[in-house]
Amino acid sequence: MRFILAALAAMVGSSLACPMFVEFFPDPTEVSDTDGEFVEIRLDDFRADSVFVGMDQKPPLGLPFPRSANRLLLVHNSTLCPVRDSLACGGLDSYALPNSRESGWVLRSGSCSDSVVLPSPKAGKALQRIGETDEWVPSEPTPGVANPDYELGI
Repeated sequence: MRFILAALAAMVGSSLACPMFVEFFPDPTEVSDTDGEFVEIRLDDFRADSVFVGMDQKPPLGLPFPRSANRLLLVHNSTLCPVRDSLACGGLDSYALPNSRESGWVLRSGSCSDSVVLPSPKAGKALQRIGETDEWVPSEPTPGVANPDYELGI
């Protein structure tokens, strides 16, 4: 019985630890897109070899999985990435985040995947995921930092 409970706990824990999108900032109003746009991914305790991120019908971006981070921030210019413990940065390359329409995103890493459909953004606001739901709300951008108003388990 103890073995079964431990196995169930491990299964539940691993499903909650899957990487997931938590914040998008598609429309910086005071800086250029190349300096301000970002996508934030919460990694938790999950580990894999790589992370693949795709938007709409564009080819996915592939990145090595950051081993010592619990957040991955995708930005256009990595020199502008905030320096924080447990934060890794990757490049958005040729991706430009839509600032006037819905967009669909897919995240794959190891055996995990996350897919979201983002509503049309509001000028100057980030889109923050509410917990582990499919709901998104406009909020102040918090690049690389957990937003305690919306994220669970902080």
